[in-house]
Amino acid sequence: MKRAYDSALLGWMRWAEHERGTRAKRARYDQLERLEREALQRIDTEELVLGVGLLSSCFEGRWIVRRHLLIWNARIARNPETDALQVVLPIDQRVKVEHQDFLTADDGYKASRGRTPWSDTEAAGLQPFSPQLSQWLAGWKRRFWDRPLQFAADQWEPPPLAEGDETRLTAAPALFLRPRDRSGLERFYSAIADSLDRQDSPAPLGLAQLVTSIEPEHRLTMLKHAGSGDRPSVSGDPLFPLASNREQRRVLEKLSADTTVVVQGPPGTGKTHTIANLICALLADGQRLLITSQKDQALRVLRDQLQPAVRQLCVLMTGMQRAGASELERSITALSELAATVSPDELRRDIAQLRDRRDDLTIALTQAVRDLRFVREQEYLTHPSVAPGYTGTLATLVELISAGRDRHSWIDPLPASAGADAPLSDGEARELWHLLTSATQERIARARQRVPGANLVPPAAEIIALISKIDQAERILGPDHAGTAWAMATLDDAALADIERHVDTAADALAICGLPDVISDWEQSDWRRSAADALLARRSPAYWDALFTELRDVEPHVRALAALNGSDIDLGATPLTAANLNRLAGQAKRLRGHFSRGVDSAGTYLPARNSTRRTCWRCAPSTALHRRRPVSSPY
Repeated sequence: MKRAYDSALLGWMRWAEHERGTRAKRARYDQLERLEREALQRIDTEELVLGVGLLSSCFEGRWIVRRHLLIWNARIARNPETDALQVVLPIDQRVKVEHQDFLTADDGYKASRGRTPWSDTEAAGLQPFSPQLSQWLAGWKRRFWDRPLQFAADQWEPPPLAEGDETRLTAAPALFLRPRDRSGLERFYSAIADSLDRQDSPAPLGLAQLVTSIEPEHRLTMLKHAGSGDRPSVSGDPLFPLASNREQRRVLEKLSADTTVVVQGPPGTGKTHTIANLICALLADGQRLLITSQKDQALRVLRDQLQPAVRQLCVLMTGMQRAGASELERSITALSELAATVSPDELRRDIAQLRDRRDDLTIALTQAVRDLRFVREQEYLTHPSVAPGYTGTLATLVELISAGRDRHSWIDPLPASAGADAPLSDGEARELWHLLTSATQERIARARQRVPGANLVPPAAEIIALISKIDQAERILGPDHAGTAWAMATLDDAALADIERHVDTAADALAICGLPDVISDWEQSDWRRSAADALLARRSPAYWDALFTELRDVEPHVRALAALNGSDIDLGATPLTAANLNRLAGQAKRLRGHFSRGVDSAGTYLPARNSTRRTCWRCAPSTALHRRRPVSSPY
């Protein structure tokens, strides 16, 4: 288990180190991807540009000027096979020098009479990251600035806001979206007109599907080739603020897989109601909507059916008449006030609170439906006999109990809100008490937990590998996690080293006796195997305790005998029987008495006369010590 843990820990550390190394790259990729999406969504009102040569001027802790001098139009291209993102600049593009658009003499700018041919001529052909860029910025400083200016052409980070009066000119390249000016709008719409004038230009999908029949797969292919990408997926739990049915949900599902859905029906069948629900659901999924109608009144009716919080996000344009212009102005004014009074942090907090509230209401609704189903089932459920004569539905049981109230002297009637039966059985009441008394904060919060996102769940391969390691450990250590093997798997290195030392000591002792390390390798007929099994199984513990006590007392004398000159020690084996064990214990007691009487260590000792062997205990209960030369016996 420890080796498996160490291996998993090593793999996790490699993964964590790799994640730390790619975190910055992933953050940049996410920023670039978000910028790509916003550029496509706001292509009619904003343009994506690359700015170089940041002029920053601050006064008393606030920015006065903070804008790039050189601007290139840019776009973000995506590789459909690898999803790689690349910032692309048009080949034939000419850099735009914009210092005259935002600088005045009050800022320190030296305006030239008429145009400035130097800036246009020198900037022609200039690339954002070419070596000539620093030379151009230095020349611009000399020709167009008459106040102190800190110049750092090699600084790529934008300078921070200073407390005093400070002006800096740095390279500080940046890719950003900015509102299109009049010339930008002209270029945008001119590009659209030029693309439509080309003979090989495909017709827009919105126009083509009005004049010819196009299959859904072909429509999606045309939409993808036009640069719109995949259709946005609709949430599995759409946000419908108004009452909805299955048909409305089918319309939303079709929108996820097609570009056109036709909802047809006579007046009063709920078409406007359905569109109002679809608007809220798509807005909740981050989509932008354009709703058109042949008549102005239909748009007004649709807006009135929307929720107030959604209604204030709509811009209503009902024509070029005076009333239509007034409605458009009111809509834009309301949006401007909303953007000025609400911060993104406040909106995120409101969204989190509303999401929690919706989850709570969903849980309450699910519980209410479950309770209603239970109540309805109880009305028709036939209960088995709980007492002679008491069986049937709840209504039948109540009638039987009420009819026998006077005869059986039932307890006084319960409150009107109480049911006919106790709300819980004895077992359920005990279980509820146990759950309430052992509840933790984690268990209480579990009712409001949501399934984590796929990016937070460990990969399936990693989970399978961990389960495989656990299964392998169970095959080695056994399925019983409370066993000795699992307990040893949790020990630290010091405890395992101590156990290993004792095992080595036991192995050395067995080697002295001529025995293998593992008991199962001993001969089945060897009496010592039976003795070891009995000792390890703790059979007759009192006998073994007494025997080892005698051995500890005799051991010093045995060592003295072994040290005598001319004494040869012969290790023999004695069958392990009840008679032999009793005889050996008696000999140990007599030997102890022999030495306690102060006999010279060179004296002799023999067992009882009916014994054919002289025995002394040393390293095992049946080890016999014999002198090979004749000795005299005092008996």
